[in-house]
Amino acid sequence: MADMTSESRCMVMKWVHSEIKDPADPETALKADTTEEAYEKYDWLFVFEAAMVTHLHADCKVDDITILEHQEKAIAKLKNMKHKQGSIQVRLQKFDDVIKECETMGATVTD
Repeated sequence: MADMTSESRCMVMKWVHSEIKDPADPETALKADTTEEAYEKYDWLFVFEAAMVTHLHADCKVDDITILEHQEKAIAKLKNMKHKQGSIQVRLQKFDDVIKECETMGATVTD
């Protein structure tokens, strides 16, 4: 979750498991209902399920203004990239990652 945006991370952290647990099931004590419980119980499947439900199967509608804002942020991030020191390979990998992020958001990247 470290490489997620803050909005995505908040969505995952706020998700609560709504499935009713069976008290007779011995695995019930090992399953988490919240992200905090997941960290305490090491229930990494909960974190995966929360990310999947909030991002892959989200039925929410996103308006055009929000999409445009995300595209503009991605393009601004690309414009502000500078190589001051360090490995050129690392810099090129970061550049490629930002380009992919722009393309994923649907932003048109030009020279």
